[in-house]
Amino acid sequence: VDYFKDHTREEALRKFVERDGAFIRGDLGVFVLDFNGLCLAYNDDNNLIWKNLFDIKDDDGKAFVRIFINTVKSGPGQVSIKLNNAPKIAYVEAVEKDGRSYVIGSSYYR
Repeated sequence: VDYFKDHTREEALRKFVERDGAFIRGDLGVFVLDFNGLCLAYNDDNNLIWKNLFDIKDDDGKAFVRIFINTVKSGPGQVSIKLNNAPKIAYVEAVEKDGRSYVIGSSYYR
């Protein structure tokens, strides 16, 4: 969150998705979404960038991006989801930058 706040949006997003960069460790990575569900970064998965993930569902049918957005409206939080038949924990926080609201989070399989 601090890196996103302290750097330009473009610089931060570029750093967040670098495969061998400082923000990816194994299955732990950073994602950034706007409040409409548009993906701006999702770990090192460049295929998701610029896609609207608002209605994407986890293995249990939960629209987890929508849950991320609703969670951060009340403050930082933790969301449990299931992807690839494994439980995953996401920590999410809202960030305001240049007049826009974003969800920044990090997730890992447990």
